[in-house]
Amino acid sequence: MHYLWLRDDSEYVRAFENIQNDALEDEAARRAFAGSDTLLIFLLKSRRPERFKDKTQVEFTTDLSKPSPAQVEDVLTQLCAMRERKVAEMEREKALPPPGATVVETSVEASS
Repeated sequence: MHYLWLRDDSEYVRAFENIQNDALEDEAARRAFAGSDTLLIFLLKSRRPERFKDKTQVEFTTDLSKPSPAQVEDVLTQLCAMRERKVAEMEREKALPPPGATVVETSVEASS
């Protein structure tokens, strides 16, 4: 019957999982007096993360509406470099003949 209830009854499933988690916590307490068990730590963290997760708090504040002078300088440097690359690219394109054009080389001899 147990497997049918697990398959068909969501309230039974929740109650069964709670009983399993309670038993796991009881075992953790029992083992705490006997020694350390790393596997048990991982089981507890995965089963009840709200109680056993590693607690980390990170705070970060910045005013993005007012960039620092260093940030402004960095952006200006990047923009200038992009402009220089684009100007150089345009100058190279001007020096090349248009695609499909026939290039004729001529030489002029100096008269003496």
